[in-house]
Amino acid sequence: SIIDAYDQRINQAKAEYDNNISQKTKELNELFEREDQRVIREYEIASEKREKDYQKAVEDYNKVETDLEFLKAYFKFKEIENYKDSKDYIAKIQTIREKNRHDKLQKEFDQIRKKDKLRRTILIALIGVIAIIALIWLFNKIFTNRIEYNKAIKLYETGEYKQAYHAFRNLGDYDDATDYKIKSFIKSCKVGDILKFGTFPQKGSDKKDDISWIVLSKENNKILIISELGLTYMIYSFSDSENTWRNSSPRAFLNDRFYRDSFTSEEKKYIIQTNTTIDVNQENKNIRNTWDNVFLLSVEETNKYLIANSINISPQQTSLCRNAINMLSGKNRIGLRSIEPIEHIPCIVDGEIVDWKIGDYYVIRPAMYIEFSD
Repeated sequence: SIIDAYDQRINQAKAEYDNNISQKTKELNELFEREDQRVIREYEIASEKREKDYQKAVEDYNKVETDLEFLKAYFKFKEIENYKDSKDYIAKIQTIREKNRHDKLQKEFDQIRKKDKLRRTILIALIGVIAIIALIWLFNKIFTNRIEYNKAIKLYETGEYKQAYHAFRNLGDYDDATDYKIKSFIKSCKVGDILKFGTFPQKGSDKKDDISWIVLSKENNKILIISELGLTYMIYSFSDSENTWRNSSPRAFLNDRFYRDSFTSEEKKYIIQTNTTIDVNQENKNIRNTWDNVFLLSVEETNKYLIANSINISPQQTSLCRNAINMLSGKNRIGLRSIEPIEHIPCIVDGEIVDWKIGDYYVIRPAMYIEFSD
């Protein structure tokens, strides 16, 4: 019947469905089993790798010697940080590296301290050696100077003044060598001799050089001297009315800055003041007396001491003075001292005494008297 056929078809479909479910279940179980086997195998492989990495890290750890090797071992354990006692090894490596870093710093500090100590020792030793050498040198200098000083005194006392002058000059400012040098020179000198006395910049710089002086006259223990070179260059007077020596620029310069800066206190004891308003051959009764330590020669003094003794009245100049001449006028005019107010200033040009106008520049060739009393 129709119902039986329908039931038969339903039963057949159900049997096929059950068969398909069973087949699919079997296939699914086989798939799960294969996946389980794959996962287990991968886990075993990963475990084997972690174990190998662990064993390698432990092996490297046991062989490390340098900080770089510790660092490599550290990163190997860090990759398997949660495996076995890797965290313990990481902590050990950090502790060891920190200790090594501290030990290294301490070692460097100790080395620096040792070097500093060695340097201090060497420096102290060097200072000691220098001190000993300085003491030896000072002793020899004092001892040698004393011997040379005694020899110079003996020369002076026996009247060998020329040799005594050179001996005292070589002693510089030792004891009272300066006094004896000047005394020896004055006692032994003659007109035309050269005396080194005082200092003045002469080469275009601030460095001072010895001034060379020519002896112009000698009377007992008193000598008149004039600089061998023209030392500087300046306008004689800035005034048209006050044009005497008393008010001149050279007088102000020579008796202030030049006298103050060019001579020591020992040398100044021998420079004597001179009445520069009294000329060689006449007395100027109507002129106010002017006393100077340093001065320019007058016309009469130039004739008497330079020309009469055949001493060059147109000397060379210092390089500083020569440069000024070339820059300002090119004329080599040696200024002389005017006694009375006049319209023109006496000077030396090309070896001759002439009168020249007040406001021009003149070469300054100072003169002075030095004297000592026995």
